[in-house]
Amino acid sequence: IYTISDTLSLHDALPIYLETNPIVHVRARYKKFVKALKEINAGKYANNASVDKKDAIVGMQEYRHNGKQADLIFFFFFFGDSVPYLEFSAIWNSFLKDFPSADSDISVSDRKPKNESWEDYNKKMKEVLGEISQTLSSNGKLLITFNNNDIKAWEALLNGLQANHLVCEYVTYQIPAVISAKAQFSLEGSYISDIYSVYGYKPESIPTSDLAVIANSLKKAAEARNGVIAKNLANRVIILEWLRNNIRADLLVEKDSIIKSLFEEKGSQLILKGELKDDRFDLCEHAKSSAKEILSNGPSDWNELYKTIAIQYAEYGFLDPNELRTYLDGHVIIENKRCISYLD
Repeated sequence: IYTISDTLSLHDALPIYLETNPIVHVRARYKKFVKALKEINAGKYANNASVDKKDAIVGMQEYRHNGKQADLIFFFFFFGDSVPYLEFSAIWNSFLKDFPSADSDISVSDRKPKNESWEDYNKKMKEVLGEISQTLSSNGKLLITFNNNDIKAWEALLNGLQANHLVCEYVTYQIPAVISAKAQFSLEGSYISDIYSVYGYKPESIPTSDLAVIANSLKKAAEARNGVIAKNLANRVIILEWLRNNIRADLLVEKDSIIKSLFEEKGSQLILKGELKDDRFDLCEHAKSSAKEILSNGPSDWNELYKTIAIQYAEYGFLDPNELRTYLDGHVIIENKRCISYLD
């Protein structure tokens, strides 16, 4: 047992990143996969489910041709140019003797010039979302998981949604069960988790041009952090509010201008301009109070502690794990990834 202030900081207490033999991990995942299949097959279900592997547009057209409508469509698609899935899956596809057509790939890759690739991405996004809007039942919902640090990817998604009258009804930042090593080691270059959003088809909808809500949300998040906010958090606040308020996709080009009007840039941090309110909400102090209250009932797993506090103060911009670790540094005793007690 050690206190954060006496020996290591909570940042240093993270597991060490190691490159290990992939076969070990493949075997472990395989065993878990087999175990999960056995548990699934042991259950009794009222309805039957089937899985069809086919092009998304063709599949939805066939679905409608058979007189069917969908109550829920889960759209998990390629995140712009962040992950070239087709290329990454080439080895596995060769094992399966399955070679998908590159023409149906909705992603941005180096197979062709980037400008041309982005144009295709925008076009295919609109096509797929158009098919989705026609396939949803009258009260059907579209669930999307997406994230990208490149604003062009969000423009493509928003353009496709708004062109097909799909309006956001709910949006949240999904706290990951496990934070990847890539995200931990490259806080600015990698996103930590995905944004989940739910949409309904509303043909009468007209996207708004009001950007005041974006500025207000950014100021609220920064004021709660003593006037300082990380760039990646600012971008997350912007995207969440943009989706939530159905703001016009073509106005995303104003994102940097909004930030510059409110903040001074200093490395990876943004410093809020102007004087801070004396009665401002202090996120650090409230986070520490919450941790103290949680630990007063006994030890807590770090991930559970983080999730509880992050969700509790989500309106001030979702806390990153490293941000909460900074707040709790010198106040928490941990042992084997468990928070044992809080020190006053």
